[in-house]
Amino acid sequence: MSKVRVVTAFFSGLFLYNVFVYLGGMLSAIQIPNGYFDFFGSQHKVLALFVLEATTFAFPCFLLSAIWSWITLRTLSPVRDVAKWCFGGILFGWLYWQAKFIFIVLPEPNLSSVVELLAASLVTPVWIVLNVLAVPLGFIAAVLLAIKNGNLGPKPMQA
Repeated sequence: MSKVRVVTAFFSGLFLYNVFVYLGGMLSAIQIPNGYFDFFGSQHKVLALFVLEATTFAFPCFLLSAIWSWITLRTLSPVRDVAKWCFGGILFGWLYWQAKFIFIVLPEPNLSSVVELLAASLVTPVWIVLNVLAVPLGFIAAVLLAIKNGNLGPKPMQA
């Protein structure tokens, strides 16, 4: 695999995660009518939050991730090599936003607060689980689709 394709796949994953963060910010601003929570009742507040987050945040981000990743895998080849580098870009984007949060939000970051923050971002409330998994699941769905469809990408020239 050429260096240009490696860099393209990596930056595609990195840009995907950045778009996910900004799209997530816009989707989080959607106002939900008060009647929505009244419909579920106070005893089912966790279910109401789970359904709300799944439909207004996780599903659109999953679709974005799946489509973006599939296009990346479709245009570059071979699929398995591209998938590794694209996922590396997604992981690097996640680490970048974790570090940015640590240095912007925490007044005096130290090792224990960094470990606590990383643990808190990996162990989330039940209604946010799909939000955390939206990009990786969309990526995995695109990889599985690409592998199922066989050799995607430019076809070799025939003589």
